[in-house]
Amino acid sequence: MNFSALKNYNFDMLTGKTFPVFLYYTIPWVMGLLISSSASLIDGAFLGKYVGSSALAAVNLVIPVTTLVFSIAIMMAVGGSVRAGKYLGEEKPHKANAVFTKTVVSVVVILSFLVAALFIFRAPIIDFLGADKTLLPLTKEYFTWIVLFLPFLPVSIALSYFIRVDGKPVFASVGFALGALINVILDYLLIVEFEYGVKGAAIATGTSHIFILVFLASHFFLKKNKIRLTKQVGEWKEILQASFNGFSEFTNESSIALVTLLFNNVVISQLGAEGVAAFSVINYILFVGLMISYGISDSLHPIISVNLGAEKFERISSFLKTAVLSTFCLGLISIILLHLSPEMILNIFIHESDAKTFEIAMDFVSFFWPAFLFNGINITFSGYFTAMHKPVQSIIASLSRSLIFPVILIIILPPIFSNPGIYSAIPAAEFISFIITLWLFVKFNKIEKNVSA
Repeated sequence: MNFSALKNYNFDMLTGKTFPVFLYYTIPWVMGLLISSSASLIDGAFLGKYVGSSALAAVNLVIPVTTLVFSIAIMMAVGGSVRAGKYLGEEKPHKANAVFTKTVVSVVVILSFLVAALFIFRAPIIDFLGADKTLLPLTKEYFTWIVLFLPFLPVSIALSYFIRVDGKPVFASVGFALGALINVILDYLLIVEFEYGVKGAAIATGTSHIFILVFLASHFFLKKNKIRLTKQVGEWKEILQASFNGFSEFTNESSIALVTLLFNNVVISQLGAEGVAAFSVINYILFVGLMISYGISDSLHPIISVNLGAEKFERISSFLKTAVLSTFCLGLISIILLHLSPEMILNIFIHESDAKTFEIAMDFVSFFWPAFLFNGINITFSGYFTAMHKPVQSIIASLSRSLIFPVILIIILPPIFSNPGIYSAIPAAEFISFIITLWLFVKFNKIEKNVSA
């Protein structure tokens, strides 16, 4: 490959050919998220193999808390970054700088208070998470350590969104990739060599998060940046407006916390601790596909918001078509892999002695696979609505797939269909949400054509 020619290629969001620009922003971010996801998967593999399925279940019980913290940062970062992108498209960099400054300050202040509260009230929170006597010691240990490191990654995520709007998607991805490598190395040392168990997993994850934050923050000290901190921040109410636009991303993330909590309670009551462990394995598998879909959706935020500011609607349509086709192909590939080698995939996380956990996980896979066909497309359209500054459509699409229908179906289906009702709740929710999202897009697209005409 001629890398010098690639270096000179036009990847400008406003003037470059749409498909190469889409790849330039999507591939690095997807790779960064995949590598970060692989670190989480390796966490699970090390814990499952060297500590046991109870460690997997304990970490899964804490996911609602960590996800809630991430969701707040993502809401503000997405809303702020697409607003900054629109300002850049309108050639108003001073306003983009103001949005960036207010977003970073707000994220740091809010997360500091939230994490302090989580640490002070950790005992009642752990009880609320639903750990039984078997899982309580491991859950308490992991929660206590992971909360100490919790502010670092959300702030890093916020910085990464603005780095990509600033036209540097590769730099943002490299930071997460290097952090993931550090996480894997520390996982091996702390879990396998030093036998620190779930505490080791928490320390490894937290240390990698600190590195990512320092690496990404260095970008904003470079002279060639369009976006930088400024003292001229303007009105702070703009952050509320931007956050509302990013609220769908908040619902995506925070709903994971609520739905996981609900699923854990239903699963542990019907299938026991082995069921929670099996569900955590399914979450690890689903996590990979979702990270790619979120990577594609996130890549739409900068390129669409900047083109929206420049009123280039044909380019926006081209970017959206490419993203939807990409997520659809991803879903087909995921389904094929699950059908060809489910045992091999599950053996990565489950020790051969945990036969019951393996059996439940296989049952999950046999019912769960249709979710991969619809979730990526749903996520992509939600990100598209956000980038187009259409928060209501984005919130409806997001809430449908991430909260409303999963909660309704996990309550309704298990009493009727027993265990298959648990396994099929998420796929059914994704399908219903897909229908709703298509309806929203058809109605919204007609409006947009009238506006741009």
